[in-house]
Amino acid sequence: MQRSARVLGVSLLCTVVLLVSLAPLMSGFSGGIGGQRVANGCTCHGEGGADPSVSPLLLGVPQTYEAGMSYNLTVQIQGGPVPGGEHQGGFNLDASDGALLTRDDTTQRQEGQLTHTTAGNGQRTWQVAWMAPKEEDHIVTFRLLVNSVDGDFAPSSTDSWNRATFTSRGPGAGGIPQPQGGTHTPLLQRWFPLPLVVVLSLVLAVLIVLLLLPPAAVRGPLGRFLLHWLTTTNHKDIGVLYFVTSLLMYLVGGALAMVMRGQLAGPSGDLVSPQLYNQLVTMHGAIMALFFLSPLGFAFANYLVPLQIGARDLAFPRINALSYWLYLLGALVAASGFFVGGAADVGWTFYAPLTNATYSPGLGVDLAGIGLFLLFLSVTISTINFLVTILRLRAPTMGLWQVPMFTWSVLMTVLIMLIIFPALGGALLLLVSDRHFGTHFFDSALNGALLWDHLFWFFGHPEVYVLLLPSLGTTAEILQAFSRRPLYGRRYIMGAMVVGVVLSVIVWGHHMFTTGIDQRFLEVQVVLTESISIPFAVIVLCYILTLHGGKLRLRTPALWALGSLALFTIGGITGVFLASQALDTHLRGSYYVVAHFHYTLVGSTTFALIGGIYYWFPKMSGRMLSERLGRWHFGISFLSFNLNFLPLFELTDMPRRIATYDVARWVPYNQVATVGAIIFGVAQLLLIVNLLQSMRRGAPAGKDPWRGPSLEWTLSSPPPHDPSEQPPVVVAAPATQAVTTGSSSDPAVGTAKG
Repeated sequence: MQRSARVLGVSLLCTVVLLVSLAPLMSGFSGGIGGQRVANGCTCHGEGGADPSVSPLLLGVPQTYEAGMSYNLTVQIQGGPVPGGEHQGGFNLDASDGALLTRDDTTQRQEGQLTHTTAGNGQRTWQVAWMAPKEEDHIVTFRLLVNSVDGDFAPSSTDSWNRATFTSRGPGAGGIPQPQGGTHTPLLQRWFPLPLVVVLSLVLAVLIVLLLLPPAAVRGPLGRFLLHWLTTTNHKDIGVLYFVTSLLMYLVGGALAMVMRGQLAGPSGDLVSPQLYNQLVTMHGAIMALFFLSPLGFAFANYLVPLQIGARDLAFPRINALSYWLYLLGALVAASGFFVGGAADVGWTFYAPLTNATYSPGLGVDLAGIGLFLLFLSVTISTINFLVTILRLRAPTMGLWQVPMFTWSVLMTVLIMLIIFPALGGALLLLVSDRHFGTHFFDSALNGALLWDHLFWFFGHPEVYVLLLPSLGTTAEILQAFSRRPLYGRRYIMGAMVVGVVLSVIVWGHHMFTTGIDQRFLEVQVVLTESISIPFAVIVLCYILTLHGGKLRLRTPALWALGSLALFTIGGITGVFLASQALDTHLRGSYYVVAHFHYTLVGSTTFALIGGIYYWFPKMSGRMLSERLGRWHFGISFLSFNLNFLPLFELTDMPRRIATYDVARWVPYNQVATVGAIIFGVAQLLLIVNLLQSMRRGAPAGKDPWRGPSLEWTLSSPPPHDPSEQPPVVVAAPATQAVTTGSSSDPAVGTAKG
C-alpha cells in the first residue's frame, strides 16, 4: 500500500512538473498583443478578442523571394481608435526564416523579432528590412501583431488589436497554397463545433436507421443480417468487415489518384482547381497509406492469426469489434471534409505551420485530425489485442519461433505500431491545441515546425514497415505453398524482421536532411538508413533461394507474390540513393521520391496483399476465384504500374504537389504516367468482378486447394464459426522443414521445437 502511495505521489509530482514546464508554451493571446516572446516589445493595451476593424499590413513582401536578397518592408496599422497623444500604436513581427533587420531608431530587434521602440510610439507606420534565406525551397511565414490605441497610455475599451500572416516562397518551394491572414475563432468560442456535429451526425444516422426499422424487418432476413454484422465480435466476421471496408477505401483512393494524374497530363491542366488538387493529394495519401493498405493487412490478420496459432478467437473479441468501428468512423470523418467546404489540403504529411488556423482556417484539417485520432485509438487497442493473442493463446506447445510466417509478421507489425502511433496521437492533440486553444507547440518562431517533423516522421517512417511486414509474411506463405518446399533460412527471415523493427524506429531523421538540424545527427541517420536495407535484402534473398530448386506452380497467387518481390527490389534499390544526404538534398520533393515511394509501398505491398486475396479467399468463402480473370488482372496491373511510375524516376527536377507546370520536358513523362495510371485503375475492377462472380458461382474450394503449410488449411472452407468445433493439431516437424498440420477432435497439442 505504501509503495502504491509513493508511486502515485511521484506520478502526480511528475505531472505537475510537466505542466509547469509547458506553461510558457501554453500562454495564448488572450487579450491585446499579450503573450509575445519579446521581453520589452509591444505591450498589451486592449482587452478581449481580436478586432476585425483593425487591419495589420506588411507591404513589400515578395510573392517569390530571391535567395539572399534584402527587401525593404513597411509595417502599417489601419483602423481602430482615432490616433491621438504620443502613443498611437505598436507591433510585433517575426519571420520563420531569413533575418529581420531595423532601418531606423523607431524599431528594435530582440530575439530575432522586431518591435517598436519608445521613439516609435507616436506612429502607425514603421520601416523595416528582411534578408531572404540562402535556400530557394523554403516557404517563409511572417506573423504580424498590431495594436491600435487611443494615445492615453492606459488600457481602454477603444484600444483594438489584430494579427495577420503573410508568406513568401522560394522558386523551388513548389505549389503550396497561399495562406489567408486574419483571425480564427477558437473552439471554446463556438457554441457547437461543426467537426463534432459531423461525428455525432454519423453516429446518430446509424442509430436512427436501426430505430426506424419496424419490428418485422428486424425479425426478418434483412434485420437479422444487419444485426449480425453490427453486433458481431467473431474474429472472422471482423476480418471480413475490414476486408470489405479497405477495398472500398482502395477504390476511393485510386479514384482520387486518377483525377490527379488527369490534371497533370498536360502542362496547364484545368480538370480541377489548384485548391481541389491539394485536397486530392492530401486525402489520396492518407486514405491509401492509413485507411487501405494497413487495414487490408489486418483484415487477413483478424481472420487468420487465431486459426494459424490454434486459438479460438482473439484475446478480447469486443475490443476487436470496437477497433473496427473506430477505424470505419475515422475514415468517414476524415473524408467528410469534401462535403463541408473542402477536405484537408496541406499534404498527407500535415507539415506545420501550414496546418495552423491562419493558413488552414477551414474544417478540412480539423476533420482529418479527428479521423486520424480515431484511427490512432483503433490501432492502439488492436495492437494490444494481437500481442496478447499471439503471446498467450498459441497452441500449448507451439513455440514463438514456430508460428507461421504471416503471424510472425503481424507480431512484428504490432510491436512497431505500439511504439509509433502514440507519437501520432500526441502530435494530433498538440495540433488541435494550437488550432483551437491558442498554444504554440508548432509555432515556427519556436522551432515548432521542426518539432512536428520529428513527431510525424518518428511515426511516418516506421509506418512504411507497418505496411510492408504483413505483405512480406503473405509472400512467405504463398511461396511455400507454390514452390512446394519450406522457406529457405526461416530463422534468418524471422531474425531479419526483428532487426528491421529495431532499425525502423531510429531512422526517421533521413526525412529531415534539408531542415538544418545538427549535422552529426544527420550523419548517424545516413549510416542507419543505409543499414536498414540489409535485413530486408536478406529476406528477399531467402525468398529467392526458396524458389531455387522448388517445383514452382505459377497460379495467380504466385504471380502476384513474384510481382511484389520484383517491384520491392526496384523500390529498395532506388531508396538507397535517398539515404545519401547529398543526393537527397537534390531529389527530395521531386517526383523521383514519388516513384520510389510507390514502388516500395504500392508495388510491393499492394501486389502482395492482392496475392493474399487470391490465396486466402477460397478459405474465407469456400469458393475459388477465376484463374483466367486473376491472370488478366495481374498482367495488366503489372505492366500498367510500371508504365505509370517508371517515367517518374526521370522527373528529378519536377516538384511534387503542383497542379500545373510550364516545363516542356516534363510533358511526355507525365502523359505516359497518366495513361499507365488510368489503365491500372480500371484493371482493379477485374478484382471486384472476380470477387462478386466467384461468390455467386465460383468452383468449390475444398479444405486445402493450395496444399498450404499452415494450420488454417486443416479446417473446412469456410472455417466453422466456432473453431472449437474442429480444433487443429500441430504435428512435430524437423527444423529444416515446414510445419505439417492435421485435424482431430482432440484439443490442439502443439509442435516440436524447430
